[in-house]
This record gives sequence, C-alpha cells and structure tokens, in this order.
Amino acid sequence: MKNSILGGISLLLLVGLALPANAAETLNATQVSNLAYQGQLRTQGINGYSSLVQGVLSREVTGQSVVEAAVAGGRLPESALQDAKFISNVNSILNQIARGATNS
Repeated sequence: MKNSILGGISLLLLVGLALPANAAETLNATQVSNLAYQGQLRTQGINGYSSLVQGVLSREVTGQSVVEAAVAGGRLPESALQDAKFISNVNSILNQIARGATNS
C-alpha cells in the first residue's frame, strides 16, 4: 500500500514536469496541484511540500485557494475561477497528495 501511494505521488510529480509557462497554455488539475506541491505558487501565498500538506490537512489550503493563486501568478486564465468542476478536481488531487504524504 505504501509503495502504491508513493508511486502515485511520483507519477503526479512526473506529469507536472512538462508545465506550460503561461496561461495561454491551459494547465490541467494535476499540473496545477503539482505547481502548488512544488512550491511554484509560493509568491502567491501557497507554500509547497510539507507546508502544503499541512495546509491541506488543516483546510487552510483548498482547491479554490490554489486556483486563485495560479490565476494571480498568470498560470491559469481568470475563467478557471468560475469552473467548479476544475476547482473540485484540484481539491481532490491536493487531498490525495496530503493523504499520500501522511501515509508514508
């Protein structure tokens, strides 16, 4: 079980390696979650790695706050703020990352 969780987190991180540089190339929910985990939204107020995990577990960091940060950082178009399904997907992935980190 532990290996499958670590493998899942590794896969999520690998998918995030080929991220577009600007909002013109839309990111998917996994890529946005990886940006957050990797600390690439730090200047927008979302800390990465263990701080992100703590924030997700305490519900201080949500899919909504990560999408807002990605929009503010020019990584997503403003229309992403109106996409409830996208925000929900980001939230689900963040929770998967947090659960995986606490189960390892």
